Amino acid sequence: MRTTLTALMVCSIFATAWAQSSAVSLQQALDRPLDMTLEDATIADVFTTLTAKTGIRFIVDEQTTACLPYGDQTRVAVRLRNVTLRRDLARMLAPQALVWMIEGDAIRISPSDPLARMCRPASHDELQVLGRLQGQRLTVGGGDIVEQLRQLTGVKELNIVMRVTGDRAAAAAIADKALPCTGAEWLDAFCRDQSWTWYLSNDEIVVLDRKAQIERQLQQHVNLRYQNADIVNVLLDLARQGRFTLSMDPGVMNSLPIEVKTNFSVVMSNVTIAQALEVISGASGLDFPRIEEGVRVIASENLRSSRSGRRTPFFVRITMPGVDGVNLDVYMRADELPQKLVEQIQAQKTRLFELYGEAPEASEPATAEPSQPAAQ
Repeated sequence: MRTTLTALMVCSIFATAWAQSSAVSLQQALDRPLDMTLEDATIADVFTTLTAKTGIRFIVDEQTTACLPYGDQTRVAVRLRNVTLRRDLARMLAPQALVWMIEGDAIRISPSDPLARMCRPASHDELQVLGRLQGQRLTVGGGDIVEQLRQLTGVKELNIVMRVTGDRAAAAAIADKALPCTGAEWLDAFCRDQSWTWYLSNDEIVVLDRKAQIERQLQQHVNLRYQNADIVNVLLDLARQGRFTLSMDPGVMNSLPIEVKTNFSVVMSNVTIAQALEVISGASGLDFPRIEEGVRVIASENLRSSRSGRRTPFFVRITMPGVDGVNLDVYMRADELPQKLVEQIQAQKTRLFELYGEAPEASEPATAEPSQPAAQ
């Protein structure tokens, strides 16, 4: 036992030291001057070359490349001259509307929020507009903001389309306080205090309510394949793919039967996230109301009444003769009895309480509810 514990401690110390060493190596690589020139390279080739030159592991998943015009075959030009990635990686990614963050001992490349809010692959022209919105700045006293945005993006017909009600002038006055800033930063400030958000569609910047944007994100198509999984992991995966916040009510998962909570199966192909949530709701009894930040997870009324400790209205004891003259007492729940008998017993209970001057505690009709299996 002592030898085993010692071995575990050594492994733990080694793993911690390795993780710390990897983190230090990553920081050093970010600060190391780099020269790299790639003309007309695919986005996949860019990060393969960067890894070869720096030793940094880059994570670029399918969700990220799916936002680009041609997936991982989208072609870009990269010119780095004696610069560090810490200083210039954001500038390098801006034309593709991508961002980066450190994740453990690697760097994850993700779509920027404006790119992700499009909920589809950006066209080549749209990607250029997003890149300019994120990389170029508006000025104080530079004139009408829409006209500045047109000059900044090079799109003469660019316009802001309002799909919300509210005080546009007041929102613009707040956003102007952020100047000088990038076009994307101005638009974020324009929307922030109004519960609005925005996305690009061709030559329109569409401003809409945040809950309406969540509905757009829930219309994205996904594939799910889970077998005997924890339902929390299924929901978190949907939230990750849809890029929305999942807000779970306290204790909501404790209201689920254990076989649903920890042994959930769902196989779905090319369905919207909203459709997937409907199926999960029907199979689990959870409800998924929309909120500004994303989706809330609550127990449905049926789940609360049937699973959250509702008391059985009564038990019936039936004495039956057994073998060798021994009587057997068999107890049956109300939902196992004929409905007529249940009604008679309830009436007797009511009369009994009335004799003692008290009202019986209200209870729901005792009817058996069929259990719903996990979606297959």
